[in-house]
Amino acid sequence: MRKIYSMIRLFLGIERIKMLEIEDKISDFITKYEKSINHNLDEEQKRAIAHGDGPLFIMAGPGSGKTEVIVARTLKLILVDGVEPSSIFLATFTEKAARNMKDRISDRLSRLNANVSVDNLHLGTLHSLCDNIMREFRYDEYHDRRLLDEIEQRFFMHKYLRKHINSIPREFWDDFSFLGRFWSREYGPNTWQKIEAMCTLVNRAIEEDVDLKKLSKSKEPSLETLAEFIKKYDEELNSQRYTDFSHLQVQFLSFLNSKVGEVFIKGSTDRNIHPLRYVLVDEYQDTNPIQEMIYFTLARLIGGNISVVGDDDQALYRFRGGTVECLVNFPNRCRDILGIEPKVVQLMTNYRSVSEITDFCDWLINRVPEMKKPNARAQGKQKMISKRGKATGYQAVLKIMGNDKKEAAEKVAQTIKNMLKSKIVSDPAEIAVLFRSTRESEKYAGPLVEELKNLKIPVYNPRSKSFLKTEEIECMLGALIRILDKDLYVAEKLKGRVSDSIYNWCEKFDELCVEYPKLKKYVDAVHKELKTKKPDEYLQVGICDIFYRVLSLEPFSKWQEDPNRTFRLGQLSSILEAYTTIEGIYSLKVSKTNPGYFSFEMLYHAFYPRFIQFLHTKDLDDPENVDYEIVPGYVQVMTVHQAKGLEFPIVFVDSLDSRSDPEEAAYILEEIYVPFSKNPRKLHDIEDRATQDTVRFYYVAFSRAQNALFLFGDKHQFKSFITER
Repeated sequence: MRKIYSMIRLFLGIERIKMLEIEDKISDFITKYEKSINHNLDEEQKRAIAHGDGPLFIMAGPGSGKTEVIVARTLKLILVDGVEPSSIFLATFTEKAARNMKDRISDRLSRLNANVSVDNLHLGTLHSLCDNIMREFRYDEYHDRRLLDEIEQRFFMHKYLRKHINSIPREFWDDFSFLGRFWSREYGPNTWQKIEAMCTLVNRAIEEDVDLKKLSKSKEPSLETLAEFIKKYDEELNSQRYTDFSHLQVQFLSFLNSKVGEVFIKGSTDRNIHPLRYVLVDEYQDTNPIQEMIYFTLARLIGGNISVVGDDDQALYRFRGGTVECLVNFPNRCRDILGIEPKVVQLMTNYRSVSEITDFCDWLINRVPEMKKPNARAQGKQKMISKRGKATGYQAVLKIMGNDKKEAAEKVAQTIKNMLKSKIVSDPAEIAVLFRSTRESEKYAGPLVEELKNLKIPVYNPRSKSFLKTEEIECMLGALIRILDKDLYVAEKLKGRVSDSIYNWCEKFDELCVEYPKLKKYVDAVHKELKTKKPDEYLQVGICDIFYRVLSLEPFSKWQEDPNRTFRLGQLSSILEAYTTIEGIYSLKVSKTNPGYFSFEMLYHAFYPRFIQFLHTKDLDDPENVDYEIVPGYVQVMTVHQAKGLEFPIVFVDSLDSRSDPEEAAYILEEIYVPFSKNPRKLHDIEDRATQDTVRFYYVAFSRAQNALFLFGDKHQFKSFITER
């Protein structure tokens, strides 16, 4: 017996020595890492980085250095634990975040003098990771499919399912009228409005993991019709070998349960494939149910090694299907699915903002009763503490109030002018003005942008107007139409408001040609070449080629010096490329019956009803562009969604009376779909969810500020519950 006890003590001693050696290695790595970034990590950051195996839940508030922690934890796995980069799955919320993460990982490796390649690290958005991995492993059900982006999905539906959609009874559209603010009450939605609604309904159903069999037997005619359409849509995707972002995730789940998926998870020595060992997820608060299922399936298959990072108070994307409940319930899901208690770490130190701003954000969260309800926030969450302390010599949180919007705008513009003049900021781009919408209307950004321009202060606001009412877009569309539809011989056969717009765009382009004769010369050259071609003959040029040729001519080439115009022309380029891809129009064809003109069929049945009508119907000024780029030299006018993940020395926040409406589609769709989900979750009352999301919206807005936060508006806006302090 003594011999056994001695062996146990010896074994425990060896294990203790091993543990101490590991702790020393981690400590040594952290010391070197701190030296490489010239910054000391706090204790909570070190705990998150040093975590070994098992689930890890990192609650990371604004300005807490979460990206640095994810990068350091990834490098700790590679450099200390000896994990192969290809054994790590790191999901980000946006492509921009993925690029920044990869750049920072490479930079830190260089600073650490570590000769390690991370080219095989699985890093990207979940969509890009699913797509790349299934293609890499040649998954039979996927590798020959083409992935549709959001715009291509709409063109796909119009091309292949338009007739089916238009055959759906009016009663169906009446039941889902909450999806269309601008639908005609008399006639119902037009074709493109129906397609937009169907995309929303289909995508949300898939992302909510709805049981379609259960939905088809709901005894609700509209839900049964919807289930039938989703089945029809799935069949068409399979037939044409396409997939969309929501179906991509379903296919990845199937991949994980396949034989090739097993190779991805377990690896293969014969093929020199390393097993997957760790999953890390950033911005987990914006995860949807199907994504949660993917992450936990991965975690279950690799033994529970999943780390998630997020902040429930910064959940903004319910309208895209994001469910903050995924983050709030993460510990429970770990217990239920993995059978493991997660380690919980909260990054409580805010390195971004002065304490007056962090205190104001904390006050906002804690003054609203709905935020104190069970499961509204992550359990055990503590107040964020500013590392910078109090602002010195000035008030950091202020309000600017006018009797009306114009007076408030005048005061804000003058304040910004004084800041620039007194060198409080060195670049106008250090100032951000946040709105619910950046439309330059009386309600939103219009009064302020006008005042800033009067003071000759440059403003970056590419979504300032209706997309189709900007000069560069009107003229470019006029150019395309003048070139493709000579003498408007097809346009004259069209009816409705789109016809009026077509003639207006052409008039704008004609006026431009008078000032810039090279444009007219190019149009004439194309038409001259057309006359030399035989009926039904193809030209060695496509619509995109024409677009880029026009773009190279003045004034379009000159307009591209303006970042606002460049942004919008880039949008149009993306839409045009999506259209030509789905249509398969890579070369233009001469009319069969009307030589000297382009194909009537192409124009009448495709270009006008799909591309032009799509633009005429679709609102391209949505506020949720998540890959916003800061343009130096300009005051940044943006939505709160665009500002997410960014920080600015000075922030002005408008729209103080704006609230999330429980009648919005996001909340109603949750009420409809969650009962049919394969994994239904418990929801707060719809009114409570709307109030909670309103608080989160302003929390994100206020927490962007580093040095000073200004709340501005007219005296009526300051009666909002947000500003009662």
